[in-house]
Amino acid sequence: MLTTVGYGAVTAAAAIRAGISRAVPLKLEYFDPEELGDAPVLGHVLSGISDGFEGVALLGKLASQAILDLVLGSGLDRTDVAFWSRTGLFIGASPYRSEDEPFVTEILEETLARRVASGARLPIPQTNCRVFLSEHISALEAAAEAQREIDRGRFDRVVVACADSLVKRTDLQWFSARGRLKTPDRPIGFVPGEGSAAMLLEAEASVRQRKARADAWLEKVAVGVALENDASSCGQEWAETIRRCLGARKPVGSIYADLNGGVKERRNGERCLRASARRTLAR
Repeated sequence: MLTTVGYGAVTAAAAIRAGISRAVPLKLEYFDPEELGDAPVLGHVLSGISDGFEGVALLGKLASQAILDLVLGSGLDRTDVAFWSRTGLFIGASPYRSEDEPFVTEILEETLARRVASGARLPIPQTNCRVFLSEHISALEAAAEAQREIDRGRFDRVVVACADSLVKRTDLQWFSARGRLKTPDRPIGFVPGEGSAAMLLEAEASVRQRKARADAWLEKVAVGVALENDASSCGQEWAETIRRCLGARKPVGSIYADLNGGVKERRNGERCLRASARRTLAR
């Protein structure tokens, strides 16, 4: 992981558990009815790391730093060409939030994975790399695709890395115009920030062969799409998404779910909501 409270998974988890927060004023102000004046939006910035970077360069740096933490924590050998030739690299991020420059999203899709692999100094073939640009549903979309590719025997393992930065002025204006930022008069909004995380998904046979430690077992990932403002469609799709994860296994141990509210345009102009579900079992 790479977060504003820790530059690695261990330190970040410890800081979050301790309740540490480093919110700072951002370059956008709103009217505070309690103070009867303007106040800055607060957010979490990776000062000293993301300074001066934008677009592909920024997301590439964030994702590669998370992967380096993963490689170090897992004891993987970056020089083992045979190992990495059977490894996929799936990168999750957000499309560029600007209706005036749609070409930036195309550049992200074409170049982000290559920059991440280079930044993490991993000999992963470009044919093994893919980019998912669906905001924070990207992680689950990448995980679902990784699971399918591993089951097909295409890869022995897949590194899934996701990064995002929501603190630029253009991003803040984009979210503010849609009423999605958290302010005193809008408590249901979110606090913007930036960071990244990475995980290694691997076939059980491969884990056993190299005598590695498995920290968790991922059984199933499913992603569904429902029409916005259609409660019936949303509920049915949500139930079906969870059902696909549960299968015939009984009883259910625990369910972790996310209805993210992210909106995606369909080709026919309909606006849709994405729903996702994941089931995990302690072993």
